[in-house]
Amino acid sequence: QYIYLIRHGRPELPGNGSCCIGNGTDLPLSAVGRRQAEALVPAFADASAIWCSPLRRSRETAEIMSGGTIPVQELAGLDEIGVGAWEGRSFAEIREAWPDVYDRRGEDWSIPPVGGESLTAAAGRMQAALLEMTSTTAGNIVAVSHEGSIRALVWRLMGLDTRADATYRQPYGSLTVIKYEYGAFSVTAAGKL
Repeated sequence: QYIYLIRHGRPELPGNGSCCIGNGTDLPLSAVGRRQAEALVPAFADASAIWCSPLRRSRETAEIMSGGTIPVQELAGLDEIGVGAWEGRSFAEIREAWPDVYDRRGEDWSIPPVGGESLTAAAGRMQAALLEMTSTTAGNIVAVSHEGSIRALVWRLMGLDTRADATYRQPYGSLTVIKYEYGAFSVTAAGKL
């Protein structure tokens, strides 16, 4: 069984993308994001269901991908990482208010934002969501989630070094493929466009 994890399309970003956005900001898709979702339709036209997080950017991507004919189901475990006190703040503000944490997080992604969700917690939440989907969905699974949460899951499954965070990116509308076999998950592709 395969799980096709899609990062939602590009949302309408405040401050031209210079803000920290987690699960506390519910943004709609931009025109570019809608086109990214539309480009995914042919690849998943035969899906029996598409799962998504409750956030608007994820749900809108899933609804476009569904073409109005594939059921869309929300699952909170697919939500974006919580960034706590950093939510909605510019990166310049964050750097000024919490310079030590900001610098350490820049060197090691496992250090959570102030009041935010840990990498371990996000990975566990995502893994639990995948288990829930595999136990209730026959065949391959399509799920629309978020960069931070997908990266946390890949970090756990692949045993990546959190100090090498910049080596793995998840562009808008990209695909990460997870194989579920014999009760275990493995990554077969990550961040592909």
